[in-house]
Amino acid sequence: MNSLIKFPNFKDIDIHDIDIFSEYFKKYTTIESEYNFTNFFMWKNYYNISYSIYNNYLLIICTCCNKSSCSEKDQVYGLQPIGPNNKIELKDAVNKLLGILQKKHKQPILKLKRVGENIFNILKNEKEFTFNPLRDHFDYVYKAEDLINLRGDKYNSKRNHINKFKKLYNFEFIDYEEKYKNQMINLLESWKDVKIEKNDSNLQGEIDAVNNLIGNYPKLNLKIGLLVVDNKVIAFSMGEKVNNNEFVIHVEKANISYQGSYSMINNLFVKKYCQDTKFINREQDLGNEGLRKAKLSYKPYTFYQKYELIQNK
Repeated sequence: MNSLIKFPNFKDIDIHDIDIFSEYFKKYTTIESEYNFTNFFMWKNYYNISYSIYNNYLLIICTCCNKSSCSEKDQVYGLQPIGPNNKIELKDAVNKLLGILQKKHKQPILKLKRVGENIFNILKNEKEFTFNPLRDHFDYVYKAEDLINLRGDKYNSKRNHINKFKKLYNFEFIDYEEKYKNQMINLLESWKDVKIEKNDSNLQGEIDAVNNLIGNYPKLNLKIGLLVVDNKVIAFSMGEKVNNNEFVIHVEKANISYQGSYSMINNLFVKKYCQDTKFINREQDLGNEGLRKAKLSYKPYTFYQKYELIQNK
C-alpha cells in the first residue's frame, strides 16, 4: 500500500483518499460502524480527522480542540490502527500514535477511543494499557431478516405504526434525486426545534455530515432512500454495505409529525437495500436516552463493544 502521507506527517481526510481507505478496509476487515471511509469522510470537519501511514498501518487522529460545536471539544485522541493483527507490530503502531498525541498535541492523557473488540482481545493483557468500555459507543446490531420481516410479538408495535402510516398518508419510497437535497437539509434543520435535540451539539455536525455525503454521493458506495408524502420528503435514510455480511445505517431522520414515519422509513429502507446482507448495524446511541430506547425497541441481536485505551503512566 502506497501513500504520499508517511508517518509522522498527517493529512486531513478528503474525498480523494477514498482509494487508500478502501484498500485498507478491504484487506483488514473491521466490523465496527466507525471504520469505513464514508463514516470518516462525513464527519471529517466535525472531528477534524487526519490520517497517516506507518509500517502498513492506517493511523487516524481526531482533533476537537477549540471547536465549541464538537461534543468532545478540547480533546485530541487516536482511533484504533487499521492493519495486521500481529501483536508486536500492532502494539508498536499504537505507541507511535500515542507518541504523536504527546509530542505534537501535548495531551496530558494519551488515549485511543472507539477501539473494537478485536484490538481489545489482542492487547488487553498488556500492562502499559488500561481499557475502559464505552457503552455510549456500542453498536446496535440486528439480524437483517428481523428488521425486514418484523415477525412475532416483539415487533407488534412496529407493525402497528407502519399500518397506521399506510392508512393515513399517500406516500412513495424513492431513491435519492438531487432535486430533493434542500428538503433533506430542511428536515434536519427542523430538528433544532425539537425539544429532545435543541441543545444537541451533534445536530449541526450531522447537518454538515449529510451535506458532505450528498455533495459526493456519486463517488461513495452509498444508498439513500427517501420517504415522500405529497411531494415532500418527510424521512430519509442513508447507509451502505461495508462487507459481505453487514450493512451500516449512517443517518436516519424523519418528521415525527407524520405518525409512524420512523417505523416506515426504517422498514422500507432495509427491505429495498438489505436483502443480500446478514446483519444491519444501526450504530451507537451516544448516550442519548431517546436514541437508546428507540434502538433497544428493535431488539438487537448483539452489540459490538468498544473501548477507550489509555496509556498508563
